[in-house]
Amino acid sequence: MAVTIDRPAKLNAFTTEMYRDFGAVFREIAEDASVRCVLLEAEGARAFCVGSDIGEFRLALGQPERQRDESRVGRAALDAMTACPQPIVVALQGLCVGGGLQIAAAADIRVAGRESRFGIPIKNLGMHAEIEDLASMSGAMPPSLCLDLLLTGRLLDAEEALAFGFLHRLVEPAQVGEAARALAGEIADGAPLAARWHKRALRALAESPASARALAEEALRCYGHADFAEGCAAFGEKRKPVFVGA
Repeated sequence: MAVTIDRPAKLNAFTTEMYRDFGAVFREIAEDASVRCVLLEAEGARAFCVGSDIGEFRLALGQPERQRDESRVGRAALDAMTACPQPIVVALQGLCVGGGLQIAAAADIRVAGRESRFGIPIKNLGMHAEIEDLASMSGAMPPSLCLDLLLTGRLLDAEEALAFGFLHRLVEPAQVGEAARALAGEIADGAPLAARWHKRALRALAESPASARALAEEALRCYGHADFAEGCAAFGEKRKPVFVGA
């Protein structure tokens, strides 16, 4: 399934209403077992996303309750994406900054064009990054790099982002969409229960290795799955397996 951020005239800056829609879409996807992988992309080559619409911030100046309410809407949207059990592949072109970087960090696999730039220059707005966003960003890149970007406001180029492990694939700008779609299709062809479990287990290990070991018994349930039987049969018959998610 593809989810598209579509406001290219404003560099795909998010309004509060867009955050509401974004969160609703990911909550719906999370409940749909037929979705095996999510491809997140954006319209336009200039920017994947530059974060929240600063014009809305300015309208809310001097209204702290309104600002908190709007922040909660954005937080709920990103939480919905983070909680999505299906693997998420994101296609990144152009600028990926501020909230755009936070969205990209919440994805599982990041594919970018060589002209892409990454950063979170919120120091220039006097804003704080939320704890949840710091967790996702420091999980997607070294914490020291995350702090560097927050303190300096500088932008990483794509080669540096790849070297630091933030990016998984780096391609020519014209190939980003095709490469991301191919990768999402490759993931979707795999056993969906295994993909979701691996995503959940790795996140649990990152948060608390000791408590994540409680998932060990759950991992063994795969031997009772129809998909495991199909995988073994396909291997023996030298054919591509057809997984059903059961």
